[in-house]
Amino acid sequence: MSAPAPSTSVSPAPRIVIAGAGPAAQALVRQLDGARFRGTVTILSNRDDAPAELLELAELPQVSVRFGQPASFIDAENRSVTTADGMELSYDELVIATGSAPAASPWRAPAAA
Repeated sequence: MSAPAPSTSVSPAPRIVIAGAGPAAQALVRQLDGARFRGTVTILSNRDDAPAELLELAELPQVSVRFGQPASFIDAENRSVTTADGMELSYDELVIATGSAPAASPWRAPAAA
């Protein structure tokens, strides 16, 4: 009997869906691009217009920006997001980046003496 052939399956590229298209989402995409992320990134934007910052990101080969298609339902068990117009996207990682202002830290630096 011969030994089984080694597995040659290639794992699929990771899929990231970002719900939101503001500054936090844009910063994340820039970080992923700088880290040479080889998966796909889909940005779900509730905006119908196309600001220059998003158009710049949409030019990246691994990024798809869906203008006017905000996330309307998240199915965490099946790892999918449905947009307001009914498009369903599967993901490996979901980032909810719907705000642009960071929360204020309760920590304060000690006063200088």
